[in-house]
Amino acid sequence: KNGEMLFKITATNFLGYSGSATVAVKKLGVPAPKISIQGANPYSTTRSSTFKLKASAEMPVLTCVDTTVSNTKMSFIWYEDTGGFTGALSGTSKNPRFLKIEADTLDALTDYEFRVV
Repeated sequence: KNGEMLFKITATNFLGYSGSATVAVKKLGVPAPKISIQGANPYSTTRSSTFKLKASAEMPVLTCVDTTVSNTKMSFIWYEDTGGFTGALSGTSKNPRFLKIEADTLDALTDYEFRVV
């Protein structure tokens, strides 16, 4: 109802005891933006270089959406999906659209997969 969805999560431990929680999530009345990482895919760098990625976002063009809706107040969350990078993925730049990893942080000859939401 009104864009609200209920999610129920149940966890069971090794003794067989379970616990559940239900969370209500309400979707905003605007469509989700399309988010992408700018530049080449795959992106190659050297260990001795600072690694930088930039996220871009654009609102879908729909006649039912208020044209004053802006993406300037969006927040971005970065992830590294291989688990090979364990350093910071937030607070690396003043602008959350940018992911910045200092030189000599990534391992040579290693593939990483970064994504942003």
